[in-house]
Amino acid sequence: MAADVWRSATTLALVFSATVACAGGWSVNQLDWLQGCWQADGGDRGSGERWYSPMTGILLGIGTTRRDGEVVFFELLHVSERDQELILVAVPSGQAPAQFSAVAVADRSVVFENTEHDFPQRISYRRNGNRLLGRAEGSIDGQQRMLEFPFSKISCDEQVQPH
Repeated sequence: MAADVWRSATTLALVFSATVACAGGWSVNQLDWLQGCWQADGGDRGSGERWYSPMTGILLGIGTTRRDGEVVFFELLHVSERDQELILVAVPSGQAPAQFSAVAVADRSVVFENTEHDFPQRISYRRNGNRLLGRAEGSIDGQQRMLEFPFSKISCDEQVQPH
């Protein structure tokens, strides 16, 4: 399964690197603080996110959750500059892609929204030193929900690599 995750990430990178857009206000370069490897606090070794250096108009990431050494969930992520906006596309465990538009970009934080999406409707990241807090918010069956994902920065050499 891990090999499939990395193969999918490579495919996603090739597809989206071919899409060069002209950004208006914000740039993916403003999100360079996301790059690196982030271990999920309290998660199995290898659970977390890895964000690559921003390329021409695109920032790629992959999230994994591991249990007992096996990948049980993965999410392919990319932020691109499109139609004068920053767009986050999330593809969780091979499901249909979901798009979110940036509504706030600051020095070390970003908020994306899609009010038409089932859950979440809002995704945000905030960095404080070597800590990163991811948050998914929205409504499920009329009830407001919030999931937080705290991460600690680690060397990418420490992250579990597929065989």
